[in-house]
Parts: sequence; C-alpha cells; structure tokens
Amino acid sequence: MLPEDVVYWYAQQGYQFLGLSEHNILPNFENWVPVDDVKERAGADLLQRYNQRYGNSQPSLRVHEGVEQWRLETTQELRAQFEHAERFLLLSNEEVTNEVEKLPVHLTAVNVSEPIAPINEGTVVSAIEETIARIEAQSGRQPTPAIGIVNHPNFAWAIGADVLAQAKALEFMEIFNGHPFTASRGDVGRRSAVRIWDMSNAERVLERGFAPLFGVAGDDTHAASGPSEPSPGRGWIMVRAPHLRAQELVAALKSGDFYASTGVKLARYDYDSKKREIALAIAPAPGVTYVTEFISTKIFACPSASTSAADRWDAPLVGAVVARTLSLESHYKIADDDVWVRATVTASRAPANPIISNYEGDATQYEQAFTQPVGWQQYLARPPAFRRDSRAKCSR
Repeated sequence: MLPEDVVYWYAQQGYQFLGLSEHNILPNFENWVPVDDVKERAGADLLQRYNQRYGNSQPSLRVHEGVEQWRLETTQELRAQFEHAERFLLLSNEEVTNEVEKLPVHLTAVNVSEPIAPINEGTVVSAIEETIARIEAQSGRQPTPAIGIVNHPNFAWAIGADVLAQAKALEFMEIFNGHPFTASRGDVGRRSAVRIWDMSNAERVLERGFAPLFGVAGDDTHAASGPSEPSPGRGWIMVRAPHLRAQELVAALKSGDFYASTGVKLARYDYDSKKREIALAIAPAPGVTYVTEFISTKIFACPSASTSAADRWDAPLVGAVVARTLSLESHYKIADDDVWVRATVTASRAPANPIISNYEGDATQYEQAFTQPVGWQQYLARPPAFRRDSRAKCSR
C-alpha cells in the first residue's frame, strides 16, 4: 500500500490517530521508487484509483535514467492532507529493526523526529535496553515525548518472558500484532503474547521490583486486504486523553490509561486506586454475548526452579482467572493477595478481519479487549522486607 492509501483507510474508518512507521527510516525525505514496483504491490490500476480517491490529483512522477519513478509522500505532506484538529492525528513512528543473536528484535519508536539507528550486536536484552535509551534521549531533546514498544515477541520466537522482564526501562509490549507471521495467539507448544505478558510482569514485579509492562495491539499493515495478508483493522488501542495531541496521547499511554482491542469496545473503564476497585462496562454489538474475566497474579506466586529462564514464571498463580461474569457491567475489588489485576473481555463473534495463518493459535479467533494491570503500585510501595518475606512464602 502507498503511504497515503494507508492513512486514507484509517481516517475513513473513523480512527482518530495513526502511527505510520517503516523499518529504520522516517519518511521525511524525498524518496523515489520505480512505478513498476508500486504497481506490483498496489495493482496495475493504481493510477486510476489514485485519481478517483484523491479528487483527480496526480502523484509526483518522473523518468530517471530511463526508469519511470513515483515519489512517496512524506509524513509532513500526509499530515497536511489528512490531519484535522481533534479529529485525526498522524504520529511519526519508526520500526527500529535490530537483529541480534540471529533474531529479529523490533521496537516501535513512537512520536520521534529523528531516525533511531538499529543495533546489530550484543544480546536481545541489551538491544532492547539500548534502543529504549536512544528513544528516551531523543524524547528529552524534542518538545513532545517519545516512547518505545517491543513489537511482536513471537515473531521467529525471538523474545521470551524472561527477556522482557530484564529490560527495566521498557514500558510497553505488543500483546497482539495483526501480521499473520507473528503468531500473537501462539502455536502448538508456544505461548500467546498475552501469556508472555503475564509471565514477564510476574518476574518484573515480584522478583525484580520493576513496574509491569503495558500491553498494546496493532495491525502491522502492509496490504490493503486479505485474511492471509497483513491487512488493516485487526488490532488497536483506545486511549483516554483530554485532547487529540501527541503529548496527551503519550502521557495517557505512560500512565496506562488505555486498553488494547481486537474488536471489543468498552463503554466505560475506571480504576479507583483508593478503593482498589475496577468498574467496567461493555459497549455491546447486537446479537453478541461477552465474557469478562479478571486476571490476577498473586503475591504468593512462585517460579519453577526446574525449567528454563523463559519458562520459570508459567505458574498457576500467574495470570490466573479470579472472577468471571457474563454481565455487560462488572466490578472487581482487588484482594489483599492480588499483586495486580487486569481484565480480558471476549466476544462470541470472530473479528471482522480474522487472520489465516499456519499457527494453531489462529485456528479459533474471537474479538477481545485487554485492560492494563492495576494495583501493583501499592505492592511496590511496600517495604522491601515485606516483599522479601512474601516471596519466601510463595506457593510451590
């Protein structure tokens, strides 16, 4: 898809913001590509569709050294064409594409103004940490903040729960990615990204005293349509922000004031930190039923001593269902032995654009929503001695 076609699709579908990214570049320079390559990816009738879609406008074309070329639009040009105050915002993102230990270690740098250089040496953990450090350094140099997200941990099975647990400065990970190659829902003998999320957060909070990771969902769009293609409309985030501006969006993300979705919409979600109570209401679709599960990790959860580092926190009291309801409105009071709680809402219908892949996890798909872990601040605020004692008493 052309950059403008990508932005057009999301703007037309009612999305309010979009992070447009490419591997290791920011599209803010003059970039000419062969027209034949564009037509091969976007269709032979591209020029006709382009004229119809954009009001008989013409793309920038030239012949260079005997080759007809098409100039891709820059982020600045796309913003001028599509952005509207409080209606649609285009973020400048980059997919920082590291390769270390022969593994793809990709992070999205959100709201950056300069390219972040990839890292191709060291370990997976050090590549994540250094990428985050580079994003944070740039964030401090620009007027609006930037953040980093670890992408698709199950792509090539590159990033395990133990790796995510070790990167202290990391704040976000993808718990769903819409590309058919990324196995977000897992495979035979392989965990889903959501399960990896719970496991990494158990190690981060209970063992290392780090804040948990927040979970995001995204499309990874490359193609206009197709169930076996990385096509749009599969995963997104719903953010509570006072205004549609990059600074407010990033602030809400950093505070965990958002949820990830593959189709389920919430009419309301609130967490009262004083009462330690979650209140949730679903915005129902006609004829669809819903199951809400409150997922907890308990203080006495204990890692296994007999498995690999990536498997240690696959334990019964990690990411356990502590309450389940079929009601459209639900409440959960965080218990004294809950380290944190999050909610998963699952609909009775398949996503509008389901994935066809070779992974077992994609064989059965339902629309879902995932809220962020809450309650952990009170646990980490407790004295280190209390936390050490609770770890000594963990259930084995």
